[in-house]
Amino acid sequence: MAALEQGEGDHPHIEFTREPDINPERRRPKGFGHRVQPRANLGEHAHALEAEANEALTVIGQARSDTGIDPSRLIVIEFTALDQDQREVFEKRFEAEVVDEAVTIVDGREIFRTVVQFLSVEALRRFQAEIGRYAGSLDERDAIPLGERRRFFDSLESIRALSREDRLGPRLKAEGFPDEQEFFLDVDLWHPGNADESQRLITQFSDFCIENGARVTDRVRTASLLLFKVRTNRAFADRIADLDVVACVDLPPKIHAAYSSILNPGNFPNPTIVPEPGDPLACVIDSGVVAGHPYLVNWVIEEIDLDSGEDTPVDRNGHGTAVAGLVVYGDVAACIATGIWHPRVQICSAKILRNDPDPFDPDRPSAVFPPENRIEHVVERAIRAFHEQRHCRVFNLSVGDDSNVYAGQRQFPLAEKLDELARELDIVIVVAAGNRPKPPIPDNCNTRQQLQEAVRNGTLSPEQRVCSPATAALAVTVGSIARSDSLQMHQNREGAAVPDAVPASPHDAPSPFTRTGPGYNVKLNRALIKPEFVGYGGNYAIQTLGAEPQWRTEHLLLGEPTLQLERNGRFLGSKTGTSFACPQITHISALSEKSLELAIVSFR
Repeated sequence: MAALEQGEGDHPHIEFTREPDINPERRRPKGFGHRVQPRANLGEHAHALEAEANEALTVIGQARSDTGIDPSRLIVIEFTALDQDQREVFEKRFEAEVVDEAVTIVDGREIFRTVVQFLSVEALRRFQAEIGRYAGSLDERDAIPLGERRRFFDSLESIRALSREDRLGPRLKAEGFPDEQEFFLDVDLWHPGNADESQRLITQFSDFCIENGARVTDRVRTASLLLFKVRTNRAFADRIADLDVVACVDLPPKIHAAYSSILNPGNFPNPTIVPEPGDPLACVIDSGVVAGHPYLVNWVIEEIDLDSGEDTPVDRNGHGTAVAGLVVYGDVAACIATGIWHPRVQICSAKILRNDPDPFDPDRPSAVFPPENRIEHVVERAIRAFHEQRHCRVFNLSVGDDSNVYAGQRQFPLAEKLDELARELDIVIVVAAGNRPKPPIPDNCNTRQQLQEAVRNGTLSPEQRVCSPATAALAVTVGSIARSDSLQMHQNREGAAVPDAVPASPHDAPSPFTRTGPGYNVKLNRALIKPEFVGYGGNYAIQTLGAEPQWRTEHLLLGEPTLQLERNGRFLGSKTGTSFACPQITHISALSEKSLELAIVSFR
């Protein structure tokens, strides 16, 4: 049966209708509105702002002169009142670009932190002149309207240069710098605004690294950032963290795969089934695949190794093979239950992760990024390669950085790069929402229902928001729901059958570990809805060992059935995580893309 033929249980058809053309609604800028309280001590506040602006520029100038890099025009501005159009005020009045926005709580009070990059020294001086007009010390010529200026600066709490703490990424804050003599860092520089200045800054920063004995091993650009991978020692790492052109410095990300018990092997697919020309196609960007796996034979049409460090496109970890099985078959659990294996999506494999064995737990290796390269660069190379060579338009990225959780700050670099590629190449990129490996276990729950309700509510906590790169606006983000809430039973002392643990989520409910939205804030009042879709990705259970309840994650019936590397003659297993919900949506996306393509050809 051809991949696109209707199978038992498939929907017979899906009708698509064209949306009517709708002109975007244009609204008059609202200004800062009634929420801003006028300053009673206007003169004192104005002089404080002038002093803070001068101090920030002095700090920036001194830091930059020590490195041979041009003086920065980047300052941090904090507001006490929320205005939905502050970005427009900066761009229209001060030729400045808002590069980051976040809301923080200071002494029980909301502070709206806005990072602004001025596009020229003259624009920065114009901003300082407006502070003078606000204070009444300068004339009104070429000034912004008096009322607008008063509302703007009344709401302005402080002006300061970016601090070292602002620049440290979440892994460095949590783990500190490594003890090794040399180590790798991901370094993100603020984009200066145009190509010429970008190239000048790249050269200056690269020279700065070389002069201090460090080595730039990779670099990549996005629309708003310049991204570097730097091999350095501790002394120079401290200097990087103190450099004001740095937007973020952090340890490279790691991806960990969760493994569970092994399923009994089922029937092998018919090895004579091969893809037909024009069958659906998707690219798996992961730890590689085992193309000779009995459930993948003939359906891996091309594979490449993108500097994983293993010098082979073959999967030595298992994560990529497990993902690939779900892309090819969609619902592996149904295949196991029916014994019918019908591959429908052919795959290309781009290997970007390598295996990292755990000497203390050989059954739970990690799939890690090579330290020498920026992940943004490697992913871009993978996507461009298969888009150009195979005209692939659907890509699966079941990787994420669970330590880099979105909390209202600027967009993550990898997410921004995915958006750029999706827009430029007109492709679909499907990404996992990310996992929270050890969410808190609820207490004071007397019933199974209370426990599961508490776990469900926990998935909506700020600590469990989506992580990088699941915030990408143009990517399809996939969360996880639980397929099973049934566990094996054992007998207690009285001979009654009782479960050995309580499933944390009921059937078809959000998995305890799945990350949720909202996603990236386009503006402070406009957050993206994430994830857009869910797939089956497994469950956790809670059991009591001694006096303390603990998560149980490695149970046959908790994981999502899929392929695994051969172990004792077994090729099927179950895995837990949004990594394995994601490829199920990729499978559907590949089928849909091909169906739409055929429909368009037929229509023409």
